[in-house]
Amino acid sequence: MRSAMFLVVAASLAALPAASAEAQGVFVSPAQVVKEEAAGRRFRFLDVGRTDAQLRAGKIGGAIELSFSQFVTTREGIPNELPSVERLDSLFESIGVGDTVPVIVYGEPLAAARVWMTLDVLGHPDARLLDGGIARWKAEGRPLSDVQVSPRPAVLTSRWRGERLVDTEWVVRHRDSAHVLLVDARPPGEYAGTQQSLQVPRPGHIPGARSTFWRRLLQSDSMPALREEAELRQLLAMPAGTTEFIAYCRTGHMASMLYAVARELGLPVKLYDPSFVAWSGRGDLPVEQGPPGPTTR
Repeated sequence: MRSAMFLVVAASLAALPAASAEAQGVFVSPAQVVKEEAAGRRFRFLDVGRTDAQLRAGKIGGAIELSFSQFVTTREGIPNELPSVERLDSLFESIGVGDTVPVIVYGEPLAAARVWMTLDVLGHPDARLLDGGIARWKAEGRPLSDVQVSPRPAVLTSRWRGERLVDTEWVVRHRDSAHVLLVDARPPGEYAGTQQSLQVPRPGHIPGARSTFWRRLLQSDSMPALREEAELRQLLAMPAGTTEFIAYCRTGHMASMLYAVARELGLPVKLYDPSFVAWSGRGDLPVEQGPPGPTTR
């Protein structure tokens, strides 16, 4: 296991930027899960961030329950940051997440996206998000369970992908570049600076950032499945000439959903994990206020 700390470090909808990767297949439907299970695949399901009452109402059979606090830490006063690789390795291995076990994450939408992002940065070879989560699973009449499971520990080999994260200094150096698109995942009021958010000393947003509220990527609160692909590509469209999609929010939590959906679409996304708490806490960095402009999706 690696013990080094993490460094917290349209124009046209038809074509992605030259630096774009292939679409990643981040999200999987309940029907596809059932199809793959019928073909003999066995998954490690992670049920993340749901309340005790929600868990009592049932979960997917064999799912391991995780709380949000288990996979985040506070670093330099900023909450919800990525813990050390060593701590994450130990956590995932203890719940049976290893190199050879495909993982499907579901639960509270942002918490699930955050856990998937964590596995992605760790380099897990086969982790996906359940599209629509438990709400879609139940709506389709699929079975639930109340059985608690005790998985055998597994071995997880970390393949650290630090290039998928950026820190404040990176944003300082690159935010004025014509190749960089900053996208703010927070609610429009927080972006505009009219709604105060916790631990943000100077409300507003990073100058030049676009506002794309993470909830707009999903169908509804009651059915948190992805919108149609054409809609998502319009919401996350990158202007001509941009080659870097940088997602941020308050502490990187909400931006994890943008990160996951952008990866699903094959966009060249990176996560600014310390996000606006770190940016607004630096008195030498500019903060802009005002409602979302014409570039907002």
